[in-house]
Amino acid sequence: MSVAYPPADPDAVDHDHFRRTAPVALDIDAVLCDLVGGCRLACAEFLGVAPEVLFLGENYYVPWEHPDPALTARLAPVMVEMWTKEQTILSAKPVEGGLALATTIANAGRLKSYITRRPPEVDFLTERWLRTHGFPLDGVELHHVGGTNACKSVTARAVGATLLIDDSVNETTSALGNGMHVVMVAMNYNRAAAVELAAKYGDRFFDAADTTAALAAVMPEDAR
Repeated sequence: MSVAYPPADPDAVDHDHFRRTAPVALDIDAVLCDLVGGCRLACAEFLGVAPEVLFLGENYYVPWEHPDPALTARLAPVMVEMWTKEQTILSAKPVEGGLALATTIANAGRLKSYITRRPPEVDFLTERWLRTHGFPLDGVELHHVGGTNACKSVTARAVGATLLIDDSVNETTSALGNGMHVVMVAMNYNRAAAVELAAKYGDRFFDAADTTAALAAVMPEDAR
């Protein structure tokens, strides 16, 4: 059964059914790609320390911290460079369950776009990473929106997606505000916001414990 979008009466929508039939835009980092893990290696190299010394903090923009706050402070000005280094991108591992998520949605004909806040100049690295790890690309658009002021939902809606799977609080909030449904993958930096988003947007927002839970939320059991 197709669902008109946006619905004339949002309160009358079967949200579970909608999540399991809607066209999807998939975020890449933290949902499919453990870019944070790849970034750990680049940050350690920059500081001249062993990667194991760095620990995951709660700052979305500077996720890796050193026990010495002075060394952590050195990372902030170079973090944009850390995220876009070839070493960071290509050494990153797929998130557990990420390939199954993308492949299952694509096989159902629902995957419209991979969409990332990475800058356009690393698009060839992103595509190389996706192909290396077997992510489906045939018929799926790849969008890099870094360096723009537009939220991901603008691009997602333009390619026909009405459901966004993401980890970012800002992107989730913008997408919900633009009328989309969102499945947000839980990360330490989005826990406080999840409670507020659920209270404000109800069943248009789904808080998934991990990528595997996101798959369960958006695909019928017999299609997984």
